[in-house]
Amino acid sequence: MYRVAAGCLMPALVLAGCGGETVPGSTNPAGSVASTTSTSATVMSKTAAGAEFQADVAPANSAVSAFASKAQAWSSSTTDSQAEADAQPLIQAISTLQSKLAQLAQSYPPASADLKAEVTAAASLHGDLLGLSSLNMLNASSWEQTFERDAATLSAASKTVRADLGLPPPTN
Repeated sequence: MYRVAAGCLMPALVLAGCGGETVPGSTNPAGSVASTTSTSATVMSKTAAGAEFQADVAPANSAVSAFASKAQAWSSSTTDSQAEADAQPLIQAISTLQSKLAQLAQSYPPASADLKAEVTAAASLHGDLLGLSSLNMLNASSWEQTFERDAATLSAASKTVRADLGLPPPTN
């Protein structure tokens, strides 16, 4: 089965929060709850939200690296089932990340809209990866363009969220 030039796509795929920098002024994220609302929903401080964001995205970033390594080895003989298997850990990591970011959006309202935008961008990339099973010579180029566009959208959304949370830009 025809495979896209995976080496071209992987630099574009930057999920949220690369770099591992600490939140400025952060010492104990678990102890930095600012207040609670009348509905008992916990509202986090900016520092706690930044630390939570970094913890939430770390598994997805690891899955991106693992997927990139596997995709680099793809060739014209890579089967659909192999591409699907290679993508499964990343697909699961993105799904988990979407859920965690949605929860963080509830816990830190000042970044809620941007966190939701990142969830939406992650959903697009998730869908792209699910489409790996149907690639062929006729649609591989289109899939690659869509994937790169969606990865760039996710990267931009992540940068916006990082700014909202007082985190430095990702180091790629």
